[in-house]
Formats: sequence, C-alpha cells, structure tokens
Amino acid sequence: MELMLFYAESWVCFTNEYGDIDEKFYNKIIDMLEKFCTLLKTPEGKNLYPRFKKRLFEIRKKSEGIGWGFEDDVELLIEDVEDFFE
Repeated sequence: MELMLFYAESWVCFTNEYGDIDEKFYNKIIDMLEKFCTLLKTPEGKNLYPRFKKRLFEIRKKSEGIGWGFEDDVELLIEDVEDFFE
C-alpha cells in the first residue's frame, strides 16, 4: 500500500512541477489511488488509516487546480475514505 500511495503522491508532485499532462496520465493515477482507497477500507487496512490520513490530505490539497476532472476525482475518493472512517 505504501508504494501505491507513493505512486500517486509522486505523479501529483510531478504535475505541479512540470504542468498539465493528458487525461490518460491522470486516469492512471486515479486508478492507483482508487485501488489504494479500496484496500484501506478493508478490515486489514483499517488500522493503517491513521498512518496515511495526513498524506491523503496532502494529495487532495496538491491536486487543487489540476485539470481533466482529476481534482474532482481525488476529492471524491478521499472524501469516501474519510466518511468510511468517521
């Protein structure tokens, strides 16, 4: 799970550093983030949420203003995780 989240973090930072890419690029990040969030919401992943909570918040924050619906997709995925754990 660590690598899955690192993947998303890295490419969000890359986009912020080098600019907009294309929809296919963003879909790959969303796919990985969705897999991560799905695993996090399992009984095994439940104990890991506190460890990853801050990093999810940072991904959401750093995704602001990124196009192709990426910002919205990130927001929905992370809100879903937050709702699950509250």
